[in-house]
Amino acid sequence: MKEPISIREIFAAIIKRGRLILCVAVALAIVMGAMQLRTQIQNSALSENSAENIEKRYQEALDKYNGTKEALEKSMEDTQMFVERQQDYIKQSKLMQLDPYNMYRSQIVIAISASNGEDFKDVFEQERTPIDYILTRIQDQYTIVWNNMTFSDTLEGIPTDQLDDKYLREMLSLQKGDGGTLIITAYASTAEEASVYANAIYESIMKMKPTIDQATYAHNLSVIANSTKASINSKLADTQQNNIKLILNSNEELEKYEQELAQLTVPQRESVYTTGNVVKSVVVRAVIGGIIGVLLSCVAVWIAYILQDSFSCSRQAEGILGVPFLGSAEGKVSVWARWAYRFMGDRQWKDQERALTFISENIKESLDGKQNIVLVSTLKIAQEDVRIQALLKVMKDLGHTVSFVNQVEENPAAASAMRNSDYAVFAERSDVSSRVSMKATVELAKRYEVKSLGFVLV
Repeated sequence: MKEPISIREIFAAIIKRGRLILCVAVALAIVMGAMQLRTQIQNSALSENSAENIEKRYQEALDKYNGTKEALEKSMEDTQMFVERQQDYIKQSKLMQLDPYNMYRSQIVIAISASNGEDFKDVFEQERTPIDYILTRIQDQYTIVWNNMTFSDTLEGIPTDQLDDKYLREMLSLQKGDGGTLIITAYASTAEEASVYANAIYESIMKMKPTIDQATYAHNLSVIANSTKASINSKLADTQQNNIKLILNSNEELEKYEQELAQLTVPQRESVYTTGNVVKSVVVRAVIGGIIGVLLSCVAVWIAYILQDSFSCSRQAEGILGVPFLGSAEGKVSVWARWAYRFMGDRQWKDQERALTFISENIKESLDGKQNIVLVSTLKIAQEDVRIQALLKVMKDLGHTVSFVNQVEENPAAASAMRNSDYAVFAERSDVSSRVSMKATVELAKRYEVKSLGFVLV
């Protein structure tokens, strides 16, 4: 089972491949910059992208923006004014403040008849005038005067100074009834108040009578019904609900207008294809390409690192082999590899001589006397390789008998070398050596009872 991978190891792998990542980023930056340059040159040659056409399109877009903005602001202003008027009406109107399910209605029915109990035709000597016409004409005269009446001047006994005439008219009415009658209706929150309103209207009508007599026909007014009752006014309830809905709907419209106004963006003038603008555009696109290249490369390195069957630093190799790190014979490595090792906390040596001295001291401290040591590697690395020769020399200089076996899993000589050795030193390469093969080599050494002294990087 593969050991868990830490974030630090992934970053180290990315740093180690910094040169590759940088090359991919530069290549992608060049490609995207070149493509943008080609596009800019082609677009600059089009007549629609001339300075005159660009300015024309900008002015058209600006006019459209200003028109839309003015329309939205006007709609908001009108809607706000409507809401304020509705709210003011509900606040000022006494009728709208009444409880439609707990209110009182006072009604007085007045009959119109001829003076002194005689017929209209006898009094006015209009034998051919229909009675219905006479009654209708008298009713019309009263309603005309009523509609043009100023309540503050004519109604007595009610606080007309506290209400505007238009709000009083909502609560009071004078209507024509069947059979030549006039019907006075008054609404209020209490029976007493409704009765006061109805009686005030009746008194004002009686004051009108002499004038109506002269304008039409002499007549009498007789009260034939006078009642004050609790009332349920479903029509008023609907009106109150509709007023509230109007305000709510208008507020929703205001919010919609505000959102549309907030989303409205001022048009931007298109850039004219000058040399400076083209260069700026190309540079920006190249930078974007470079960033994309870095990100894609890092993702590729991350995926490859997760999938690879190798190790990236000495700490991982120690965990795989279960033996200590003796040192490195890699020689000169790239600056990216040095930074990666430093990031992981691996030991660094400035030159090959110091690195080999460190290996020699570790082996010397670990062994007493002369021993038979086999230098084994899973790599396809020849014994003539300078790194292998340097390691063999270090161990020989300490007086040990040394042999070398490469490609342990495939090399028939590996078993013989293991059988004739007391200790094994493993030589592996980061990002190349297989984890599986390294573990198999350790198991092979155990099988032949060869002690694992440690490992070195080559």
